[in-house]
Amino acid sequence: MNYLTDSNRRRDAIVAAGADPQRLRADELEPLVYAVGGATDDPALAAPSAAALLRHLFAVNQKRDREPAVAAALMTLDSPPTSPASMLRALLVLLYAEEFAQAESRLRTMLAAGEVSPVFAMLLARIVACQGRSREAAELLDTLLDGDLRADLTPAAVAWRVSALVDLGELEQANELLRLHGYDHELVDVPDRPELLAARGALHLAEGRFGLAYDDYSACGRELTAWAVVNPAVANWRAYAALCAHMTRRNWLAKTLASDEVVAARAWGGRRTSGIALQISARLAPDEQARVERLESADSELADSGALLEQIRVKYELAVLRAERSDDAAALALLGTARALADEVGNDLWRDRIVAAINQLEGAPGPARLTPQELAVAREVQPGRTNRQIAEHLCLTVRTIEFHLSSVYRKLGISGRRELQPAILLTQEGRRRLQPIIW
Repeated sequence: MNYLTDSNRRRDAIVAAGADPQRLRADELEPLVYAVGGATDDPALAAPSAAALLRHLFAVNQKRDREPAVAAALMTLDSPPTSPASMLRALLVLLYAEEFAQAESRLRTMLAAGEVSPVFAMLLARIVACQGRSREAAELLDTLLDGDLRADLTPAAVAWRVSALVDLGELEQANELLRLHGYDHELVDVPDRPELLAARGALHLAEGRFGLAYDDYSACGRELTAWAVVNPAVANWRAYAALCAHMTRRNWLAKTLASDEVVAARAWGGRRTSGIALQISARLAPDEQARVERLESADSELADSGALLEQIRVKYELAVLRAERSDDAAALALLGTARALADEVGNDLWRDRIVAAINQLEGAPGPARLTPQELAVAREVQPGRTNRQIAEHLCLTVRTIEFHLSSVYRKLGISGRRELQPAILLTQEGRRRLQPIIW
């Protein structure tokens, strides 16, 4: 039976295996376990240790038995000689368990010792990307794709490089890479489709094509569901689909997806995954206070996760909210920390965003603030619109409009209407507003 081409039969077989995976030999379990690179013909799978490791990866995909799986993976990697297939499965367990530092140290030791299998270099790139070092990941994957990479590994390598390029803001390169390999249209008979769908969804999201992004993230979710993969650390498709649903005004769907992701991430215990879920959940919060609380929870989760890019995103969003509350000191402290992190991982996109935000805050108006009435009047000033028209629209007298505008000009340090609109990047308190980032 070809489980790889019959998802319904595979799903049924996975469900049956889940009831008692111990009864299956490694070669029987292998086609039922989702793993980047697919099944392998390694004869070492017959060894009992290989079967045990496959069962652990099988459990990890289903969000079960995290600690025993990590212990087994570390034992496998620290007990050479080990077959390449077993090392790959062990490293995937560590990746999905978000034990990034453990996985990276062992991968670097293996590569330094002469283990030159491209799949290990690919995994290293993915693991450093999860820690926010997207430039390093993109360069590693570029070298692999320019070399003699196996055809069955190319889709995942392309997907992971696209994801890294998106994190760096290099969207045209990401689009060109997908076009070059024919992955910008329907994906037919392509290995590792979930990886490509998630990467393509990220690119659509970054470019503001929220409907297309939602479609790709949802398709990724369907693919993983067919493998009975419910662990959000394998792919955060549900969280990002929630954000896309929110941006397309499908709020009920967005809240359902985001809530499910938070529950799943907390149940699994991955700090990076939990941080991402909480950050996106904050976008859907019913009020500003709830948003702050969820972002602070995300920041706490991410603090020891090693996921520096996610920390940057959360700190920036918190800074935006602090600035809107006129707490410049807190906003600048958050931005300062975020900038240091951006420098550490070499992400020019986020460094430039943060520097612009710091400059904007430091150049914001001082203690003088516009009153709500002054702000309402100022926002009504448009080319060709008279004070009388503004007065009629706001149900005020012309003299009141003139009084408020004189006060606005004085507080903002401008001489008249022509200078007003460039000066009115304002919050409700009359402050220059930090630019929120969609993603």
